[in-house]
Amino acid sequence: MGTVKAQKGEKIVEYQNKYFSVYSQEVNFGSFSKKYYVNQNGTKACLLIDDHHSILLARQYRFLIDRPVWEIPGGKVEEGEDPAQSAVRECEEETGIQGLNVKPLIHYPQGLDCLSAHARLFHTTEFKQMREFKPDPAEVDMIKWIPFQDCMEMIRVGEIVDHFSIISLLYYQYLGNAGQISMAAELKGKSLHDG
Repeated sequence: MGTVKAQKGEKIVEYQNKYFSVYSQEVNFGSFSKKYYVNQNGTKACLLIDDHHSILLARQYRFLIDRPVWEIPGGKVEEGEDPAQSAVRECEEETGIQGLNVKPLIHYPQGLDCLSAHARLFHTTEFKQMREFKPDPAEVDMIKWIPFQDCMEMIRVGEIVDHFSIISLLYYQYLGNAGQISMAAELKGKSLHDG
């Protein structure tokens, strides 16, 4: 399959609403063909704020697992919005805290076959409190500054379960342990999968 150029057919929109769309597409590989159904969800941006090795986390209810979990603040990038600005906006909306001088951490495709969505993750150690946090049961019901090593334990015991938060924390740890946090800024949007 590596030497055969895939011939992609026309995209057919199967379903669409204001949040996402699903399209189908036939792909011919020469000796066989496959039909793909792809959920297009856009881009999500998250912001990891580190205050002297404590990380800002927000607690939200998640429907598919039917319980609240702790996460790095973030949300959907609106059409035409810069992902870094989106990460700052979402963090401030959810927590009342505005990230300053944010730097890219990592970005990657969330899916490779059936999900077309991207994750843009940022980090900073600079922030300011814009307003007092007010719990919103429909969004974020609690925020906390959690020591970094406690965040690692929360991943292990299943209190942090979403891939945005896990990848943000683990990659941030990797760069920090390698003494290369500034390397993330140099990546300037380079993806793990630039294809």
